[in-house]
Amino acid sequence: MNLLISDNFLTSFQANKVYAEIKAYAYTYGESDTDEFPPNGMVYNFPSDSYLLKELLIPTYQAFPKLVGHVPFRSYINYFAPTENPYFHSDGDQGITVLIYVNPETSINEGGETQFLGANHCIHSVLPRPGRAVMFDARLVHKATSFRTQPRFTIAFKFDSVSW
Repeated sequence: MNLLISDNFLTSFQANKVYAEIKAYAYTYGESDTDEFPPNGMVYNFPSDSYLLKELLIPTYQAFPKLVGHVPFRSYINYFAPTENPYFHSDGDQGITVLIYVNPETSINEGGETQFLGANHCIHSVLPRPGRAVMFDARLVHKATSFRTQPRFTIAFKFDSVSW
């Protein structure tokens, strides 16, 4: 499976600081990854001049050197309400996606993992540890899962000019 995990991508202090800031952003309803499913969740698209975007790209390039010299074509935050049920999807026919987790540490029973569809229809999950990032082939079928009792925020960068 074309997937890399970077723990300590952000320190817990940095993750908490980012989490506190992005909770206050103005999100819009209706992110849809495919035409076959209705929109769900909310999204905040980073403006190109966002200082937070620029700050988060630094550890992205440090953790995933393959991305150095490439600029994401889309940078945004997914927001899922508790118990919301997102759909499986891929992020395109080419490219790389990076997800950054900033929610505070929770119990494994709280949920919030990203699920990836693997060989033989087995599901592999990445737990949303604060300060963790995951880079994966945009073609991988995946979905977010919501937390049971709190909103789930995930920062996403999509790069289309990089191949796995």
